[in-house]
Amino acid sequence: MTSSTPDSLLADLINQLFEAILERSPDSAETREYLDLSRTYIQKLGKLKAIQKLIQTLILSSEFA
Repeated sequence: MTSSTPDSLLADLINQLFEAILERSPDSAETREYLDLSRTYIQKLGKLKAIQKLIQTLILSSEFA
């Protein structure tokens, strides 16, 4: 993944992470929100760290509180 990673690949990743971590699919608003967040993480952290941060963000979401 780079900053030019297609949205479709990022959306697939987001969907897979939601299914694995939250055991549900993201709604359209969550997909948009996490697409924006993913792009920011990739630009600031690079590919691998961005994925790790995205996983961390989902685990720390309010659904686990």
